[in-house]
Parts: sequence; C-alpha cells; structure tokens
Amino acid sequence: MTGLDEIRKLYVNKNDAGQRLDKFLTKTLVNIPKNLLSIGKYAFSETNIEEITIPKLAQIGEYAFKNIPPLKTVIFEEGYEQIGSYLGEFAYCSALEKVIVPASAKKFLLDTFAYCPNLKTIEFAGNEELINPVDDTD
Repeated sequence: MTGLDEIRKLYVNKNDAGQRLDKFLTKTLVNIPKNLLSIGKYAFSETNIEEITIPKLAQIGEYAFKNIPPLKTVIFEEGYEQIGSYLGEFAYCSALEKVIVPASAKKFLLDTFAYCPNLKTIEFAGNEELINPVDDTD
C-alpha cells in the first residue's frame, strides 16, 4: 500500500480511527486527494496544518477542521455552490486569516468559521456581487 493509499483509507471519523492521521499531519500544508468523497467529523481537528486546499467533496463533517491553532489559509477548489453549513467545520481556528472561495460558490455561511477572530480576508474568485455572505446567527 502506498502512502497516498494509506491516507485515503484513513480519512475517516477521528473517533473511529483514533490517531490515524497524526503521522500524516506533521506537515503544515495539506492537499486533500480529489477523489475523496467526504471527510468525517473531527477528522483534522487539533492538528498542525497551516494551509489546506479542499477539492469539491460530497460532505465535510461536523467540526472536521475545528481548533487548528496554526491554520492560516483555507482554499476551496472549484465546484462548491455553497461554502459551509451550520456545523462549524472550521470553528475555533484562532490563526485563520484568509479563505479563498471559488467562482462556483453562490452561498457562503459564516457559521462555518465561528470563533475565528483573525479571519480578515475572504477572497472571492467569482463575481463578488453574486456571492453574499450569510450570517444566520440572528
């Protein structure tokens, strides 16, 4: 089994696999394989990632990237029509500064990035007038 095959096998719910990602996540830059269908809840939480590129996935689980202190940049690749849900996928990422949203996105949910006090830049690759951030915390 190659390293990439092992990574694909291990992208599962953290509660199911214990320390399964730790040996792969000593890296600070992670590119998720394009053929991955979903990321389980808490899968990358509390790791050392500084930048992550996420291809179009069927599902990103609850708090999948929660509380990653060094995370500074999140890049969503083309194909997403909606960025985020109400599951706090990137909540509590205290160093997060920048999110790059693809042109395909038409909806952006701020709850996805709850408690990210340093998030200053949301870069829209498409027409910014078509993409309206939605804050449903009211």
